Amino acid sequence: MAIAIFIVGMGWLCRIVWLNPYYNWDSLPYTALVQVSSSDPVTLHNAAYGLIDAEAPAKISREFHSPDRYPNYRGDMSTNPWHFAEQLPFYSVKMFYILVLAGIHRVGPSALQAMRLVSAFSYAILGAILFLWLRRSAGSLLAAVGSCFVMSTAEFLGTGAETTPDAFFTGLGFLSLYLIFAEKKIFPGLCLLAVLPLIRSDGLVLVALVLAYLVWKSPRFRFRHAVAILATELLVYFVTGRLAGGYSYEKLLYHSFVQNQLAPAESVVRLTLGEYLHALYIFVLGTLATPRPVYLLLGLTSLKSRLGDAPLRHLTWLGLVFTAIHILAFPQPDSRYLLLPFTIFILWAVSALAGRLQRDRFPWPAK
Repeated sequence: MAIAIFIVGMGWLCRIVWLNPYYNWDSLPYTALVQVSSSDPVTLHNAAYGLIDAEAPAKISREFHSPDRYPNYRGDMSTNPWHFAEQLPFYSVKMFYILVLAGIHRVGPSALQAMRLVSAFSYAILGAILFLWLRRSAGSLLAAVGSCFVMSTAEFLGTGAETTPDAFFTGLGFLSLYLIFAEKKIFPGLCLLAVLPLIRSDGLVLVALVLAYLVWKSPRFRFRHAVAILATELLVYFVTGRLAGGYSYEKLLYHSFVQNQLAPAESVVRLTLGEYLHALYIFVLGTLATPRPVYLLLGLTSLKSRLGDAPLRHLTWLGLVFTAIHILAFPQPDSRYLLLPFTIFILWAVSALAGRLQRDRFPWPAK
């Protein structure tokens, strides 16, 4: 019964995600990188904007062409192929995501459809793993209802509908953590975890934190193993970034939080301390009026609590460290960037509550 409830509920939510895509401007560079093998700026530009004009709703197409929202950026990008081509190194570093999109594109779907498929499938995987993990401590019925409720919230639905790699990063990351912390299958979990830095650079932080945990808690996982894996990860990340022509971290921060660079390959930028602190200030303001403080409070309660499964509690601590490092390194207020730790915090809170109810002898079946 519980499994049927979950399948019906999650199927309905996936239908909503698929039928209501959110076309992020980032889909233009990804389209150019996936569909065009040429390095000619005009060809790249025509392919990206041509696909948006053909497949996206007219309102989205007008917005991507219109200078109204970003007068000096989107207007210039839509008319200047050379400036558009200079934006691509911000995106080409996400090599595994692009390879997945290219693989899907080769069997028929367009790059835009591939982005939607990856996000929707990752959204479904995230919901399924949340259900399986919750069922271990909260019982099947609560797991089915709870996981569907969490996946129906705006942050999760929005990320699943968006044409960015964030749903892919979150779904794959949560699956890898489930294998390591719940199933104790370290090798397959680490294999999945290893590709996260090639989807989003903050995956390096998650890899380092999980390796530190394994050195601490796993008797068969040695410090030299962690050093070798992390060194390999760093080498692959920097080599692929170099091959992809990626820009510096400072230029990324300046482009994201200070001013969009029309021609980043031709400009030299310097991020001041005041500009960085202002970005943190904007992050705080953008966070206060959202549910994000609630997620953070759920995670923080794990620091004092002894409820719930110990590995899950330790994972919540790792999630808090990951969140703090991410905020300091890239203070972007969009929820999609922190959806993975938020999912961990929700998982721990529900599991701890279910454990408390069982301890107090409430009629709460564990299976």
